[in-house]
Amino acid sequence: MNNPDGVTPPDSNPYDVAVVGDGSLLVADAGANTLLQVDRNGTVHTVAVFPTAPNPLFPTVGPPIVQSVPTSIAIGPDGAWYVGELRGFPFATPSHVWRIEPGSRDVHCVIGATTGPCVDWASGLRHAVSIAFGPDGDLYVSQFGPGPGPPFLPGWGTPGAVVRVDADTKAVTAVVSGLNAPGGIAVGANGTIYVTNNSTSSGTGELLRITP
Repeated sequence: MNNPDGVTPPDSNPYDVAVVGDGSLLVADAGANTLLQVDRNGTVHTVAVFPTAPNPLFPTVGPPIVQSVPTSIAIGPDGAWYVGELRGFPFATPSHVWRIEPGSRDVHCVIGATTGPCVDWASGLRHAVSIAFGPDGDLYVSQFGPGPGPPFLPGWGTPGAVVRVDADTKAVTAVVSGLNAPGGIAVGANGTIYVTNNSTSSGTGELLRITP
């Protein structure tokens, strides 16, 4: 079994897809911590591998490293491929949005990278589960917040939110907060934001429409 990120045991969890202009598919593999590209004939290529980070709570809570857990893909206004990540247990490290040059193969992304085929485009986010560009060129991110959790998981009880990342300055501002486990996000041509809420709750899931 392929294991491009080198984290054991091998794992795969295709979580989000995006269609490229040539008809191929980009796949965010949340288990393998990779971005894959699937040609129309079914051939799978590794585009990028996303890095682990030290766990600041180790050895009190969790393993020594925190995995990337890529959860979302968006094709940017510039044609580049953008990937958002959740960051794994114990959820104490910030999420990143990575910018990847189209056509890249077997790239190993590096936290803090400002040049090259994979750039650490935005950081300091929290539990990013879905991303979408708006007509203004800015990036909108749904940040998962599942409600109160164990006291040893700092920030896990922080409510979910939708935030905007300025495409030029990378400044992060809140659009709406106080959500519970928001999931997928989409932005209409007129700038209206749509996001699912209560995405992990049976019978109470909802789709919200937000006018910035």
